[in-house]
Amino acid sequence: MNLGVFLYRGGSFRELKREGHDNLLVYYLKRYSKHFDNIFVFSYKDEERGDLPKNCVLVKNRYRIPLFLYQFLIPIINRKYIGKCGVFRVFHISGTIPAIITKWVFGKKYVTTYGYLWLQTRSGEKPGFWRKIEYPFGKIIEFLGLRKSEKVILTVKTTRDYVEKYIDRNKIEKIPNSVDTELFKPMKIKSGEKKRVVFIGRFSKIKNLYNLIEAFSDIGSGAELVFVGYGEEKEALKGHAKKMGTDLIFRGVIPREQIPTELNQSNVFILPSFSEGQPKVLLEAMSCGLPCIVSDIPSLREIIKDGFNGFLCKTDSKSIKNCIKRVLDNPKNSEKVGKNARKFIKNNFSADVLIEREIKLLKKVGKR
Repeated sequence: MNLGVFLYRGGSFRELKREGHDNLLVYYLKRYSKHFDNIFVFSYKDEERGDLPKNCVLVKNRYRIPLFLYQFLIPIINRKYIGKCGVFRVFHISGTIPAIITKWVFGKKYVTTYGYLWLQTRSGEKPGFWRKIEYPFGKIIEFLGLRKSEKVILTVKTTRDYVEKYIDRNKIEKIPNSVDTELFKPMKIKSGEKKRVVFIGRFSKIKNLYNLIEAFSDIGSGAELVFVGYGEEKEALKGHAKKMGTDLIFRGVIPREQIPTELNQSNVFILPSFSEGQPKVLLEAMSCGLPCIVSDIPSLREIIKDGFNGFLCKTDSKSIKNCIKRVLDNPKNSEKVGKNARKFIKNNFSADVLIEREIKLLKKVGKR
């Protein structure tokens, strides 16, 4: 059986590399390649990638057609590859347009992931004009993408009620995000003189980084705050840090293989977001045995039990500050919590188990 892979809307290895996630996709493809005859990955860019498995074909946007038009044309232009696939994997609900058309025109089935409340999150990041123009189009994508899918993979329980508005519950499969626990593991790395609190992710308003910077301004000179990633709020965050007198270091995007070192050089990982699904970076930090502070929201309470395998805080700056001090001022307890986190991830989020479950699901759908 051959597998087709549709990325998120506009997705490509080039874009994923900019975000630091390109090697994560290759990791999944290598796992898939052991179970499928061939894999066809449909990219929105005219690009090359030399480290894919031998039975993996990168189907490029060789005519360099604009994104908005190309998402509708992918199945038609590439019909010779589409026809060879027995089932399609869509990694994000925003990427379901070519999958929907593939089903309508060629009768092919697909499985998509709905990892978080996509439209609500997008609206929070881009209010105003975005909400008036792009939101209705996104609503149509979401509705059709869920309704036409054969199965929908949910990573967290908190999205179930929302998804069940569109589809029968028997179409839902709960498969959490997974972690390569051999790559993301505790390492003996000598830390610097200052205690290091690290955030890894996108610099957007939904991540609540302004309150984090304000909270850290009262922590003291013995600690430093490190931001790893990219995003449209970077310059504004720099200005806010300067205004608040916060010791803030920007590291930019780093390759996935270097993230375990980045985490192990730190004393604490923090994610104080207003909204999240099941963030893979949190699971990876926990797998490294790092004490993690996250916001006390439903999806993250599914992962973190406060004081046992992590720490919960409210989203206001005072609560964030108090939680950071709680962790930094009690290193022995924090070390114990980090060890519990590592054990929790190995028992519940191992890639060896969860990707195998996903592959079995795809093959089952493809044989129907």
